[in-house]
Amino acid sequence: MNRGIDEATGTYIAVVESDDCIQENMLFTLFTAVEESQAEVVKADYYEFIGEENQRQLTYMQTVPDKRAYGRLLDSTQTTALFYAVQMTWE
Repeated sequence: MNRGIDEATGTYIAVVESDDCIQENMLFTLFTAVEESQAEVVKADYYEFIGEENQRQLTYMQTVPDKRAYGRLLDSTQTTALFYAVQMTWE
């Protein structure tokens, strides 16, 4: 991952690791959100896979506990919501 980031030449970086699954339009949705808002970072909720493949369970995980923060451009100097967001390398 670090080598890929070092070699990247594009405007944006998305990290999808070998054990990750993404929806078909996820990157387009995030790209659209960052282009429209001019945000430095965009985040999305996700599902956590638990258990073996034949008994796998999905658990919905919210990135930010307060849904009022969703769909808005947040400024860390104006709101503490960003400090409670889930921090993952793939965001």
